[in-house]
Amino acid sequence: MDYSGFLVLYSGGADSTLILARHKSARHLLHYTGMNAFKTKIAVANAMALDRPINLRTIGEHPTRDGEVGLFHSLEDSLMVADAAIYAVKHGMKGLVLGFNKDDIGVPVKAIREIVAPVAPDFRIVEPLRDMPAKDVRMHLAEIAPDIPTVSCMIDRECGVCPKCRRGY
Repeated sequence: MDYSGFLVLYSGGADSTLILARHKSARHLLHYTGMNAFKTKIAVANAMALDRPINLRTIGEHPTRDGEVGLFHSLEDSLMVADAAIYAVKHGMKGLVLGFNKDDIGVPVKAIREIVAPVAPDFRIVEPLRDMPAKDVRMHLAEIAPDIPTVSCMIDRECGVCPKCRRGY
């Protein structure tokens, strides 16, 4: 798919990095800063290495965590995606690309589309990895872009104690 004119939510993790590695047209990146400052540095460094523009945003006082680990966390991801959709519409983008995989809880994409529809009726939200298990995402990324670093940890590097490190992705 051609992602020209789409805004890609880019965390610096494996899922969104696979989207960038597969699609050179995925050029406009948005990263939400959160608890893991190292992950933000990886996202910015990868964007620079791939020659793609990246913008950084923060939402209120709740740090985004990317890739939910529970139902409450998925609410925070929903807030992040709704904010990104509004940001994309304000900047004339065609749509939003999300990196949720099959193992993620995800967000209510249909509801977010309904929020922006009065202003942008043709706005699209796509989830190209929705049917791919997390294990397969990591395998494909290792095959096509083994030199691009990613960070999944919620705290720093691989801490071993946060929910994402404990589950292994």
